[in-house]
Amino acid sequence: MDKKEQRQIAAAKREQLAPLRKKLKDLEKSIEKIQHELKKIENELANESLYKEENKNQLTELLHLQGNLKSKMETKESDWFSMQHELEELQ
Repeated sequence: MDKKEQRQIAAAKREQLAPLRKKLKDLEKSIEKIQHELKKIENELANESLYKEENKNQLTELLHLQGNLKSKMETKESDWFSMQHELEELQ
């Protein structure tokens, strides 16, 4: 196999892996966004006044949102690990 054929094979492989790499990048961006949102919620939950009786609804809402985001985070991370493993196997 000459160098031209090797370059063509390498280019074809990169082209084949490009969609998977794009999905990985998209998942990474989603994970970062969720992490940022979780940090904001955790900062709000650190506010002592949130735990007063008159703020009960806001506290409940934040805890519910935090739970949903953590669930989404687990799903995205699981997807990311699966895709990363698939990418490594294909390389």
